[in-house]
Amino acid sequence: MVFVVALFGGCALTAQGAEFSRGELSRALVALLDSSVLEQYYHADAFPERFPLQVVDRAGVGFAEGAVEGAAVAAVVVAAGGVPDSSRAELVVDQVGMVGADVLMEFRFPAEGLSGKATIFLPGGAGARIKTLQLNEY
Repeated sequence: MVFVVALFGGCALTAQGAEFSRGELSRALVALLDSSVLEQYYHADAFPERFPLQVVDRAGVGFAEGAVEGAAVAAVVVAAGGVPDSSRAELVVDQVGMVGADVLMEFRFPAEGLSGKATIFLPGGAGARIKTLQLNEY
């Protein structure tokens, strides 16, 4: 099953040839974590043991390790090569790239059998906005 939803409203890091600052990566990650489409699959009330949610950096882009600042959902980053806690849910970021001036993130949420792609707009200054989010059940 495929869901497609269109939503509107530090040091330099390289991912697939695009330059991102650590701050830009953090803003994009917060937008993904706080997406209302993805949030419905967290089931925080039913499964509190899943939290803090672990963001596993399989893309190796260098998300700031530790607590994700500014996200509504409690989440921590596990660095590339790090070992996540098997008792908590993971949001695995497999790839990060650039599409025009937007960040593209490919990710998985194994606890719910989901994979997806998000296109995230980073306006100048602060904040970020999900432009498109596609989820697939596997």
